[in-house]
Amino acid sequence: MPSKRKIVVAGFSFMLAMVAGGSSLAVAAPQAVKATGMLVVNATPRGAGVFVGKDKDNMEYLGPASAGPFTVNAGDEEVRVEDPRYEVFTQKIGIQAGGNNTVTATLKPLAVPAPPFGTLQVTCPDKYAAVKLNGQYVAYRGEINGFFRAGLLVKPGEYTVSIEPLSDIPHATKVTIQAGKRVAVGY
Repeated sequence: MPSKRKIVVAGFSFMLAMVAGGSSLAVAAPQAVKATGMLVVNATPRGAGVFVGKDKDNMEYLGPASAGPFTVNAGDEEVRVEDPRYEVFTQKIGIQAGGNNTVTATLKPLAVPAPPFGTLQVTCPDKYAAVKLNGQYVAYRGEINGFFRAGLLVKPGEYTVSIEPLSDIPHATKVTIQAGKRVAVGY
């Protein structure tokens, strides 16, 4: 047998032995799969942010209500729907595995704030990224910047702006908003 053929056969035999011998090591115990259900949030306004969690201190942002339905773990959950122009809506719900679970939230308007305002613009590739000012949800990125949207009107002051994409690491930065001025924050 020529030497090249011996090397190929030996290499193939080695790989076959590794696969056969290592196959018992590669098989892991099956992981428990969590049961999930679909959460539909019929909210007014439709752009209000939807948060779900076991309690108010551990809420996960899912996106604006208009982006649902959302896949969530089955079991008892608290649903929070919020928009800075409205009172926060919360409801406990038992998420049924494999089913559609619906929450209807009609948020009550708050008093309209008086000027002066500055403008906050946010850029991020995820149009459903949550935007928070000093830890408080104010909008999703697509609601702030878009075809007919020039930014978010904000009272003058110092803020920590957090941008929280659905599938990436949150980013925070400090800004100063001045009356009549525009501030842009990017992700």
